[in-house]
Amino acid sequence: MLETFRKYTISMIAVLVVVFVGLVFFGAGSSNLGIGAPVVLEAYGQKFNQRQLKKFEERHTRLITRLSISAPGDTQALGEYARILAGGSGLEPTSNNFVVNRLTLQKAMTDFGLQASTPEVESFIKEKLFWQDSGFNVVAYDDFVKVEMGALGATVKNLNELVAEVICLMKLKEILSAGIEVSRDLTEDDMLSAQQRITYQLLSYPITGFKDKPMPTEEEIKTKWEETKSNYLSEPKRKVTYVLAAPDYDSIVKSKEASGEKPDAIEAEGAAPPTEENGCQEPAEQPAEQPEEQPAEQPAAISAKTQLSEEERKEALFDLAVKYGELDEKMLAGETLSQAAAALGLVVETTELVEKDMLPADFSSNFRDAPGTAADAIFSVPVGTTKFEPLGEDQWLYFEVLEAEAPVELSFDEAKEKVREDLVSEQAIELMQAEAQNHLDALNISMEDGKKTFAEATKELELKPVIRSEVTRSGTMGGVMREYTIAARVNPGKLSELITDTDEDERYGLARSFFLFVEKREAYEETGNEAMVDMQVEGRLRGYQSAALMNWFMQAKASANFSAAPTE
Repeated sequence: MLETFRKYTISMIAVLVVVFVGLVFFGAGSSNLGIGAPVVLEAYGQKFNQRQLKKFEERHTRLITRLSISAPGDTQALGEYARILAGGSGLEPTSNNFVVNRLTLQKAMTDFGLQASTPEVESFIKEKLFWQDSGFNVVAYDDFVKVEMGALGATVKNLNELVAEVICLMKLKEILSAGIEVSRDLTEDDMLSAQQRITYQLLSYPITGFKDKPMPTEEEIKTKWEETKSNYLSEPKRKVTYVLAAPDYDSIVKSKEASGEKPDAIEAEGAAPPTEENGCQEPAEQPAEQPEEQPAEQPAAISAKTQLSEEERKEALFDLAVKYGELDEKMLAGETLSQAAAALGLVVETTELVEKDMLPADFSSNFRDAPGTAADAIFSVPVGTTKFEPLGEDQWLYFEVLEAEAPVELSFDEAKEKVREDLVSEQAIELMQAEAQNHLDALNISMEDGKKTFAEATKELELKPVIRSEVTRSGTMGGVMREYTIAARVNPGKLSELITDTDEDERYGLARSFFLFVEKREAYEETGNEAMVDMQVEGRLRGYQSAALMNWFMQAKASANFSAAPTE
């Protein structure tokens, strides 16, 4: 046992125990399906109803997410565990992939005799996940257990089971990737190829110079709509029921005032300013004439939240997290959202069937522990999905998607303006490409067999290229990075092919056509190249090992006898 854990962990944790339960984690398996509970997923002979599936997948993945974000140390192995288990063919829901792949891992642990000892688990937690500044960060661990795990209804036992599986996955990867090697020489050649310093001249044709030229007719617009009407759809809609709340700071302040306490954050402000020595102050000189007395300016109201100390705000947020953890547990136990919320004093709201931008404003906030906004999540999951996440700065959200309306084709009148805009863009791109191609062809002819230099040819055509000198990959982004990758494949003294980028890829900025003339390309060696090669060899090896592991999981799934109930 970890002595430090016993010393610092909050009262909900009495001891750190490693109990690896394998295939019966969270009560999963066919032996306790319950009478009348429909099977929603089966793999390796194990059957799951909806409640068991949620416990086996949702609680586990939530713990992974919170740990990935909150642990101050090395979470690389945890991240790979999550990626491998979430992987699949892309044809079925990610949650199904996770469940089947996790069962596959547990089966492999039995087949290969893999296990994680108590010292290994303890070492991983202390020296990987919560290792910071040359030591075990006890405070971060304590906060994680109290705030993050407490809100999920998870225990240290659950954390240890997760870590044990992560360790066993690492051992499985070592077995499966034995014999995989990476050529250091080829890696070095590739690295030096990428370390080029390139000077080139650019001729760019942005779409903004062509958009005012197309004037599509009504007939052209209607023809395009008829040919591509399936691309012009209404916005999807969702109906969602949810519980959204923030800490009740007002009640906390009123409670403190009623008990005679002053909110900690304003105690210092209320203290009397220090007097001068001996408690005496010289009276201010009185003006000869007093101005007319003005009404005193009212001080701005201080919000209840700002009247509380940071510690009080954290405690309020923790209390709310615990309440939402209880809500989640009640839902997992089979209660409806309305029943569970009412028991906890939370309010349930339900929207109409609305488009994404008509959801409540708070739904545009980002999740604190997961990527994207609440609105993104609602419109990316099927009907029946529930989600439990901290939202924005201090809110918590629990929602369930009740109904969905798929997009339908728009009528010509509804789609007309969008069709016209698309047609203008298409015609502008054609004009842009044509002009750029004409200039490129003319330059190639002028420079053929060394008849003229690039400078002479562009001057003759009255073109004004932009010179980019000694561009390197380091620090290069956006459109310049795009130019660099093209120039890196062109021999000095030659023209590139014509490149056209549309605005579909935001990395490259506005749509444009361009080509370039490479003056020189120089490979250069930086100090520390040997260390860089070592890092790249190690990175490639990890990539090959992960690919081998992922491929093994995909092959194993074929023998899992997997089946799942269809989703809406």
